[in-house]
Amino acid sequence: MHEGYGRLNIETAIEAWTLNLTGQNLNPTLYSSIENPTAKHAQAGYVNLKAGQTYLFNLTVLSGKDYDLYLYNYTPGEYGEPDLIEKSISSRLGQNEQINFTANHDGKYFLVAKAIGLPSAAADCDDDDDKKTVTTIDLLTILIIIGIIALLAIVIVIILYKKGRKDYIYDFKPDY
Repeated sequence: MHEGYGRLNIETAIEAWTLNLTGQNLNPTLYSSIENPTAKHAQAGYVNLKAGQTYLFNLTVLSGKDYDLYLYNYTPGEYGEPDLIEKSISSRLGQNEQINFTANHDGKYFLVAKAIGLPSAAADCDDDDDKKTVTTIDLLTILIIIGIIALLAIVIVIILYKKGRKDYIYDFKPDY
């Protein structure tokens, strides 16, 4: 249901290759996947930059929403993954995002705006995946795994103990 769990955002991938954002600021209306699983969650496009020049990219964030802004290199990383160059991830709802970047080479770069988390006036925090926390479910899973390992260790010790112990049973029968 959420990004990062096998869900593809085809529309945004196509936008990244076809939408020229040069000279434009991003001003999308986006929804987090928690807020609306079928709505638009991200917007992307490309910009053509010149080496040595400094660029300012602005993302207008709607009141009560949390968006993040990412700048990627055109060329992927060593294993084909996107090469993230800069990002702007604020922790306040409705706060605009901004990237100030000096291009290190001429060419195409990708800008991506993503809706993050569940908007709420009470929850004035960023729930982006870069902040890892251990949840109760994670702790229970860890405890169950530790319990299973401990149980297996006990069973193995008992088996080895019984194998190593040679109980010779002598049966005494009188000879008549």
